[in-house]
Amino acid sequence: MKKLLIPIDGSDRSIEAVDAIKTIYHPDRVEITLLTVREDVDTTSQVFFDRMEKESMAVLDQVAEKLSDYQVTKAVKFGVAGNTILKYAKQNAIDVIVIVKRTHKGISMFLGSVSVHLIKYAHIPVVVLPEEKAEL
Repeated sequence: MKKLLIPIDGSDRSIEAVDAIKTIYHPDRVEITLLTVREDVDTTSQVFFDRMEKESMAVLDQVAEKLSDYQVTKAVKFGVAGNTILKYAKQNAIDVIVIVKRTHKGISMFLGSVSVHLIKYAHIPVVVLPEEKAEL
């Protein structure tokens, strides 16, 4: 059984990866992990971390409902998105990372993106879904 990792940032585009997975993989062939990485934390308050984790888990719960026929794990991590995703994938023996391509404007184009980081440094295959919805 393949272990898939789908990073979810809460955007509609990241959630579209879930719909694509359902067209590609049968529920008895994959285990899916939905992962949110919170980069917006600059405190050491455990109360704050707990609240952020609870908020993020609520989003993952909604996404997981779309995968009711699948075995789904949900995780919330704190850190730099690209590095944290790769570390999680390695520590949890993930086979494939599935991400969505997002076009950014302005200065962020020069700084790179999480997708580019994953493609460049991943130790496993990274599936990049196209900008527009497409049948795979």
